[in-house]
Amino acid sequence: MRVLLDCRPLQTTSRVRGLGSYLIQLAQEYLQLRPRDFEFSFLFWETAQAEKKLLAALIGKTQSAEILQNSVFMPPGRWSKLGWLKDALFNKNNWLKAVQGVDLIHFPSIFELNLGWPKQRLPVPKVVTVHDLMPVTHADMILKGKHRVLKPLYKFQAGLLNEADAVIFASDNTQTEAKELLKSQNLQRKIFHGAGERFKAASPEQVKAVREKYRLPEQFIFFLGGLSPNKNLISLLKAARLTALPPLVVAGGYRPQDCQAFKRDFPEVLWLGCVPNEDVPPLYTACSLYVMPSLCEGFGLPLAEAMRCGAPTACSNRPPMTEIVGGAGILFDPHDPADIAAKLNEALQNPERLQELRRKSLDRGALFTFRNTALQTLELYRKAALEFKQKS
Repeated sequence: MRVLLDCRPLQTTSRVRGLGSYLIQLAQEYLQLRPRDFEFSFLFWETAQAEKKLLAALIGKTQSAEILQNSVFMPPGRWSKLGWLKDALFNKNNWLKAVQGVDLIHFPSIFELNLGWPKQRLPVPKVVTVHDLMPVTHADMILKGKHRVLKPLYKFQAGLLNEADAVIFASDNTQTEAKELLKSQNLQRKIFHGAGERFKAASPEQVKAVREKYRLPEQFIFFLGGLSPNKNLISLLKAARLTALPPLVVAGGYRPQDCQAFKRDFPEVLWLGCVPNEDVPPLYTACSLYVMPSLCEGFGLPLAEAMRCGAPTACSNRPPMTEIVGGAGILFDPHDPADIAAKLNEALQNPERLQELRRKSLDRGALFTFRNTALQTLELYRKAALEFKQKS
């Protein structure tokens, strides 16, 4: 079976976001697994030769020549930011050419509005990954300013899921939301995202180096994420003031200007900003407790990463966080800072409880690997191709 993996998000800002990480690591697993009954091709927009080499190196530096040889470069539509409309107006023939000799195409996102995915029928099954539906289900929380006008367009994009032949959801929660929203009868499957291989318990030397680099206290509570409203950092900040908790350390890819008000109102917090990738596993390992107070998530990858590094974890008693943590962490009401403070304080005052949570994190975290993600996705490809053939 020849699979065409849509890698066009690597040509957008999604390259450095969770979507880009998902796509790169999934492709890397395919290249390492090399299943005998599969061949893989990679779809990109037509671009300069230098950028083609860069894109291939992102997926597999040592396999760049092979990736380029198996890449399909599709001419973009006349306008670069029309998404599905561009596909409908200009790219029908280009899509038909792109899938020649292909048995299945996999789109890794539905909300890349400047890319879209084809509304017209293709002669091969279309598999789509849905990381979350928050631009539709939580639009008032997620979409701010000028982005609010995109709400109907996001809803339309989500509606195209009914034209997919198979849908992969990152969590049961997202799958349930899609069923309620779309009344879809498509082949649907939950496949947890994986955390990269670099997420594992750091060595004492690595932990010591990170402590010295950031001047970390011996005990600290760790939060890694953005400052968007769904992350609900404000409730954690308020909770930290209600009881004698260890210092709170906050890191993430937020712009310094975005957290000026937070810094002014909570000067006792250690704000690290964006930290290098190699520092993240030691930060997880070093912390006394990793906390995710999110109100909603598509998956909540930092929680899985933290558990793989052996961090004791505490999170919202909301799905999908409860799906990820299982029985391996502490749950609290994300709307109630007093409940957050009480639950965190109870665990932090009990060293034996923290050690138990570390052991449970490592056991639970072992489930979240991209090898598992890739193997389950390959299984879904087989089933989707078979059902498509039977329908045809």
